[in-house]
Amino acid sequence: MKQAITKPNIRRGVLPAFYLLFALHLSAQGTQPTLVNTMSSIGNALNNRGAVSWTETFPSLIGLSYRITGNLKEVTADPTACSLRWTNVYTSSEDDKLVETILVRLQMISSVRVQPYSTYLKSQTEYKFEVSPEIYIVEIETDAPFERHRDLYHKNKLKSETKPPSDHVARIVFADEQTANKVMDGIREAANSCKASKSSGE
Repeated sequence: MKQAITKPNIRRGVLPAFYLLFALHLSAQGTQPTLVNTMSSIGNALNNRGAVSWTETFPSLIGLSYRITGNLKEVTADPTACSLRWTNVYTSSEDDKLVETILVRLQMISSVRVQPYSTYLKSQTEYKFEVSPEIYIVEIETDAPFERHRDLYHKNKLKSETKPPSDHVARIVFADEQTANKVMDGIREAANSCKASKSSGE
């Protein structure tokens, strides 16, 4: 008696393979950060940054030297409004304090970069200087002026309350380059997502 020769069931193997591929596709999609997650990551990085302190010395100016400490307050990373808001508080050893509140609409961002503070300072002054320790700046450039307000104090007394001239570059300082680059990447990604959402909604 001959045994019946059974043909391999191709469909039986294809179906599980299809589900496996589908599951892998969903898994890959799940690893892509959403705008909400990206904004949450930016907000956490800014809220957890802590105080950043550095000393600026100008040997040619009779050894002028002062220490600056920067703190971040009132950080709001809003994925719904596609906006990033924060307050910089800078205090110096000269008893001066600058309180600066900035609101950036992410769709307005044209570029984001990180540079050492010494490189930035070199572009701002012709005098020789020393910065210790080196810190890093995230510079956010926008196509249109963003919302900003400044209060300047001396010995805790308000000297001026101004809405500064239109500016297209906002800055956040960091003690280490790695965190600065992480925030830069997050802001770039969030800005691209917000621009894409705006374009698809038009």
